[in-house]
Amino acid sequence: LASGLDGPRDLAVDDSYVYFSDYGSGTGTGSIKKVSKSGGTPTTLASGLTAPYYIALDEDYVYFAEYEGSYVKKVSKNGGSVTTLVISSNHCYTLAVDEDYVYFMEHIIQDHQIVGGNVKKTPKNGGNVEILQENQNYPAGIEIDIDFIYYAEVNAGNIKKLSKGGDLIIQSVEPIQVIANQKALVKDKETIMRINVTSTFKGNVWAKIRITYNFGQTYIENGPYG
Repeated sequence: LASGLDGPRDLAVDDSYVYFSDYGSGTGTGSIKKVSKSGGTPTTLASGLTAPYYIALDEDYVYFAEYEGSYVKKVSKNGGSVTTLVISSNHCYTLAVDEDYVYFMEHIIQDHQIVGGNVKKTPKNGGNVEILQENQNYPAGIEIDIDFIYYAEVNAGNIKKLSKGGDLIIQSVEPIQVIANQKALVKDKETIMRINVTSTFKGNVWAKIRITYNFGQTYIENGPYG
């Protein structure tokens, strides 16, 4: 489909085109390009980049990480001005997008070795960068579904998943309304109640408390579900 490139790396496709990063051979020599799925002359969408690597698509934009430049950026599928979404002190790596956010990995490098990494997200139109998981051992590869981020932790030999809202830490659970078995605790009957949950999670939190009364003993089980 295309030849004579300067270090093609990652690629993604839509109905008509193959979009790819061309790494380049030095500072400011990288680019983001597209070529027809039937082949032809590539079109440059963004140039003057430093080590562009992984890319992701939505309906209108190509999102990409500049590994050595330590940026996450986007450019229209038709080309034009490049928007910088993230400026990092670390090395931005793999990324994925949903309707609202760009999720990406960072590598922390010392003496030319990857010594750690983070999982982060930022709004697709720019804004606050949120840390979802810190101190990962070479995070790489990323896929998402409606609720979770899936990724590899290379040096630890792990495949992990993480809520798109980050770690869930329940800080308090406050009962606010009993909605079943309201009169009394009855043997082998569950008491179901609405509760107010305070947590570090930035999305919806589902929680359940089960209270079972059995021969004078009350057993309480609780836990977050999300």
